[in-house]
Amino acid sequence: MEDTTTFTTSTGPNDDGRRKNRRRKGIFGLLAGVLAALLLVGAGFAFFSDSITGSTAGTAGTLDISGSMNTTRTDGLTTDNFVTDNVTQTGNTSTVANVNPGDVIRIDPTATNAGTKSAWIRTELTGGTADSSIAPYLYVYSGSSVPTQADLLAASANSNPASALQGLPGYAGTVTSLNTSATTPQVITGSVEQDGTSTSYSDNVEIYFDSNAPDAAQNANFSLNAAMQAIQYRNNTAVPGDAQWNTVESGTISSGTWSSN
Repeated sequence: MEDTTTFTTSTGPNDDGRRKNRRRKGIFGLLAGVLAALLLVGAGFAFFSDSITGSTAGTAGTLDISGSMNTTRTDGLTTDNFVTDNVTQTGNTSTVANVNPGDVIRIDPTATNAGTKSAWIRTELTGGTADSSIAPYLYVYSGSSVPTQADLLAASANSNPASALQGLPGYAGTVTSLNTSATTPQVITGSVEQDGTSTSYSDNVEIYFDSNAPDAAQNANFSLNAAMQAIQYRNNTAVPGDAQWNTVESGTISSGTWSSN
C-alpha cells in the first residue's frame, strides 16, 4: 500500500518580517543608485548665472606752492615808506646797497597753492651771516605783527636799546644769532580741499639796522636766507613740529647780500 504522507511547511511571523526588511533594503538601494545617477547627470548641466565685478583706482593729491620774495627798504627815516631804491632783485635773490643805520629791509613772502591739497605754510629763515662789526646791530622780526620803523627808532633811543629792541613784537634774533627761525604756520586751501579760509599766503620779514651802529659798521656786509615751506593740512590738523618741518624738501627761495657802504 502506497504511503501518501503530506508534508506541510509552516511559516512563522518572523519570516514575514525578514522578507519585508529585505524588500525595504532593496528599495533604498535602488533609490540611492538613482539619486547618484541623477547627481552625476546634473553635474554636467550649465545653469543660468550672473555676477557683478568692479575695481577701485585712486590718485594722490598734490601740493604745488608757487610764490615770490620781494625785497624793499625804507626811504630814509620816513615812517614805513618802503621803496625799491638801491635794491637789485633777480628772481627771488636780492642785493641792497648803501644801507644806513635806522633803515628797515623788508622781505615779503607771498604764495598760492595750485595743488589739490590744503596745506600748512610758513617762512623759514636760515643762513644768517654778518661781518663782526655790524652783526650786533642787525635785528630780525617776522610774523603777522612786526614793528613799524617808528617803533624801532623809539626802541633804539631807549636807555637800554638792545633790551627794548628785543622786546618788540615778532623779534626772532639778530641776523647771526637766530640760526634757524620760522614764522607762525598758516593754513592755505587747495583746489579740492577747502580747509581754512585763505586762498593765498603772505607774511613779513624785517631786518632793522640799529641806528646806534658805530662807524666801524661802515662797508660791512650781511646776508639772510628765507624759504617758504608747505606741509599737508588734511589729516594733519595739529600745528606741525620741527620733526615734520625738517622733512620738507625746500630750496632757498630768497637770499640777499646787503652792504652798508
